[in-house]
Amino acid sequence: MDQASRRLGIHAMVLATLLAAVALFVPPAAVAGEFGTFGAVDPPLEQCLLDMHNEERTSRGLHPLVPDANLTTYSRAWSFEMEESGYFRHSDLSVPGSWYGVGENISWSQGYGYGCSWHHEGFMDSSGHRANILKPSFDRVGIGIVYDPAQNGIIHVTVVFGDSDGTNGPSPTPGDPEPVSDFPPTPCLSSMCDGFAAVDTDGRWRVFDVVGDDEPLSFYFGDPGDIPFMGDWDGDGVATPGLYRQSDGYVYLRNTNTQGNADLEFFFGDPGDYPLVGDWDGDGKDTLSIYRQSEGRVYVVNALGADGGGLGAADFSYGFGNPGDRPFTGDFDGDGIDTVGLYRQSTGFVYFRDSLTTGVADLSFFYGNPGDHIMAGDWDGDGDDTVAVYRPSDDRLYVNLNNANGNADWDAYLGSYANVVAGG
Repeated sequence: MDQASRRLGIHAMVLATLLAAVALFVPPAAVAGEFGTFGAVDPPLEQCLLDMHNEERTSRGLHPLVPDANLTTYSRAWSFEMEESGYFRHSDLSVPGSWYGVGENISWSQGYGYGCSWHHEGFMDSSGHRANILKPSFDRVGIGIVYDPAQNGIIHVTVVFGDSDGTNGPSPTPGDPEPVSDFPPTPCLSSMCDGFAAVDTDGRWRVFDVVGDDEPLSFYFGDPGDIPFMGDWDGDGVATPGLYRQSDGYVYLRNTNTQGNADLEFFFGDPGDYPLVGDWDGDGKDTLSIYRQSEGRVYVVNALGADGGGLGAADFSYGFGNPGDRPFTGDFDGDGIDTVGLYRQSTGFVYFRDSLTTGVADLSFFYGNPGDHIMAGDWDGDGDDTVAVYRPSDDRLYVNLNNANGNADWDAYLGSYANVVAGG
């Protein structure tokens, strides 16, 4: 079976200070099962993965991970639970024993033919996954890989890491777990500059306080497929994460840049609606509004939805742009009110108005390439928002400080991310 025809799923969960990592495992064969009728444990693949992890650790002066009987039993039992129930989900991490920190990675796949080294290299090619393998405080591990040939070769994988003694352990080779970004000097000239967040497919956020920040905050929030954004939901002057989960139609918001559950959640819009973040009435708090791409229409809402309820009716709506335009928001004229801009990816043109009304654009200019991810922020702290684009084709961020045609005023290699969003 070729790579394109395989079906795959991944997810990660962390507790304490753990950096999560996920990978996809495809077993070459099964060994007679230990736990009844639902599949069989694959100890050779478990050992192969452990050996490769430990080769990476010892080559950098770190102690190897030691298999722990409780963690192994727990990991295998949870893989069997997912196999039997057909429900891909995390356990509650009620791991037997006493631990200073535990974390869980889960994955599933259908199909086989890829060796252990191929999957291990997938870990090491991602900074977050590599950091987990090389985390000095981890000293115990349990790996449970269950293969069921009767179910079209489906496997489930659970990996649980444990810190048994609360010590950090030796330091790895500098730069290996988390390379330091080599950014040019920041364009920020005041204390009022905006930053941004880069978000991985597995829900890991890196929040940069300003453009050029080389020590971003790092934490996990959300699931693969969520649409991320940031806003100042409580008016404290700090932008924090939000997510739109199209699978259940809910928005999830946090009030701090830390890992944890949502502080507020509510039902949002219709399938296909795009969330717009802004302070539409100048009260110092961001709310969520809707851009309905099928209509080319903006629905403005000046209050957040009730926790566990719905977003509520729009305060007003207006038409702007063409169906298919990519919306973004910003205070483009510095009057304290956010308005809506549009990026027409087919032409590379940016359009925005300085009021929440129908009409022709107050300003338009060419910036970026088709496929770029657009956003706006006050990158230099001069009081008005300008555009920036993240270009997935070269993993670079290009910042414009004047809302005008021309080359970027600041650009740098950022790395590969699923989404990059403004953090006003």
